[in-house]
Formats: sequence, C-alpha cells, structure tokens
Amino acid sequence: MFRTGFMNADVAWRRVALVSGLVLMIAVLPYLQTARYGFIGIDDDDYIAQNAMVNSGLTAPNTARAWTSVGYAANWHPLTWMSLMTDVSLFGVRPGAMHLHNAMLHGLNAVAFFLLMLLWARDVHHEERAGPAICFSAAAAAVLWSGHPLRVEAVAWITERKELLAVFWCLATLLLQTHGLRRGSFQGWIYVMSIVAYLLAVSAKPVAVSLPAVMLANEWWRTGRIRWWRWLPFAALAASCSALTLLAQREAMAPTEMVGAQARLVNAVQAVGDR
Repeated sequence: MFRTGFMNADVAWRRVALVSGLVLMIAVLPYLQTARYGFIGIDDDDYIAQNAMVNSGLTAPNTARAWTSVGYAANWHPLTWMSLMTDVSLFGVRPGAMHLHNAMLHGLNAVAFFLLMLLWARDVHHEERAGPAICFSAAAAAVLWSGHPLRVEAVAWITERKELLAVFWCLATLLLQTHGLRRGSFQGWIYVMSIVAYLLAVSAKPVAVSLPAVMLANEWWRTGRIRWWRWLPFAALAASCSALTLLAQREAMAPTEMVGAQARLVNAVQAVGDR
C-alpha cells in the first residue's frame, strides 16, 4: 500500500510538471514574434529609450534612486526600474530582448496561475492529489487566462513590464497563503515570505494594493473566520504604496489636470457602463 501510494503521488507530480510545461509553451509561443518589435511612442521613451537611469544599467546608485525617488517618471515602482535596468546590463538597450523577457514573465505567470487554480480545485473537490480531471480543468483555466486579449497589452508593450511583475508576485503571495492555510499554519516562514512577495508586488505596480481583499476572502472561504492581526503588515504596505503613488501622480500632474472625488466617481460609473 505504501509503495502504491508513493507511486501515485510521483505520477501526480510528473503530471503537474508536464502540464506546467505545456501551459508555459502555449502562453509564450504567440509572443515570440515580439522579438522583432521595437519601442513604441507611448511611455517607452520615458521609461527606457531616453531614460538615463535605465540606460546606465543596474548599479547600486541606480537601485537606491529607484527605491527612494518618488515621482520619477510619474511613478513609484522600483522593482520595475530594476528589472528594466537588468535587461540593459545583460543585453544593452535592445527592445527585442526586453520583449522576450516580457514573454517569459507571461509564461511564468500562466504556470503560477495554473498551480493556484490546481490548489483551489483540489480543495473544492476535496482531493489531495492532482487527478487528470482537476489537472485538465486548472490547465484550461490557465490557458484561457493567458490567451485572453486583455493580456496582449501587458506582454507586447515593454513599459507594462510592471503589470507582469506585479501579477507574478501577487500569484506568488496567493500560492504561499493557500499553501499555509491548507496546512493549517499560515505563519512562520510561509507568512514572512508572503509579506515579502506582497512587498515586491506593490513595488512593481500600485494596482497590487487590492490583493489583501482577495487574501481575506481566501481565508474566510477556507476557515470561516479572519485573524485580523495577520493583515496589519499587508494593510500597512498597501497604505504606504497608495500614499507614495498619490504623491508621485500629484507631482506629475498640472493643477489644471487635478479633479475632485465626485468627478472621479462619475467617471468610474460611466466607464463601467461603457464596458
């Protein structure tokens, strides 16, 4: 019995590894053609082509500036700056290599999405092993997500490296939380690593500030209660990133471009209606 159980587990892991490779390939292949693409006129000049900090590569002074300069190019996303500077240090200012970097990040995101869907599906069906049906459904969800037209902008536009990085670390945070909750111990090193992953997510793109709401829902679904003390570090990081982003955007916008909360609310309702 022990040997049979071990072999079944081994087969399940090999199945997951094989499907992960297929999901990665399906996600990346359509974007290999972007290696022939160049920069575009929307933000790529400010972020890369004419950006002195990025063009000088990944150095200690540039890294310090990326983390401490609020409002540089109207944003605070130091991890994104470091990623672009790493590209320059490795390949020079070559848009093709940067496009391929985006494509690979997209592939990794698809695999992370697959693994998260796999864990959630196993819990819904109360199964410990990744059977063929669960593996197929999780893979189908990952392929649909990665191939959706909404992903094109983030992958084919170098400037949107920030979204790819934020998604990767958001998924990593959810995977760590889910793993911890499934073991009944979302604490210790898993908890600390989830905080670090979330810090990297918000330092890539401010949109990640909404992730704690998803994590709260995940905990409530699994345990039926919320341990509020766990969420203080996440709330502090979300609030800090929001404040830095508001400051960065305020410095970049002219007074005539500033609008009040009422106008923003009306615009949000109209945008939802237009969809």
